[in-house]
Amino acid sequence: MWSESKKGKAVEHFNIADFFKVYPKSFHINKHQDNIRTPLNIYSKDWRGISSSVREKSGWICEECHINLSAVEHHCFLHVHHKNGQKYNNDRENLEVLCIRCHANEPNHQHLKSNKIYQDFMRIFDTR
Repeated sequence: MWSESKKGKAVEHFNIADFFKVYPKSFHINKHQDNIRTPLNIYSKDWRGISSSVREKSGWICEECHINLSAVEHHCFLHVHHKNGQKYNNDRENLEVLCIRCHANEPNHQHLKSNKIYQDFMRIFDTR
């Protein structure tokens, strides 16, 4: 869940041009597609390499909370999130490096909280 402060900042800094750079303009158009032409929302074959490269270039630091997960044993706690939900869209501006806690707080990602890796992360890093 987003805090009221985070929601306010998102609204305050919203820019329609930036929005359409991330989200396709035709995203809302209901095109006729059948089961042959509908794109599958699956990861690309090179996703593991892309994910690893993006996390490494980030210095193994979460872009949201800035936790440093550079220790090799902590790499599993750092994810790469597709901002627009399209797993096949690996444009860098669509990717966000997030720790598993921040990733689990993204819309439609609450299921990550039942993951053993999430629970391990919380046991190690959650000091609240």
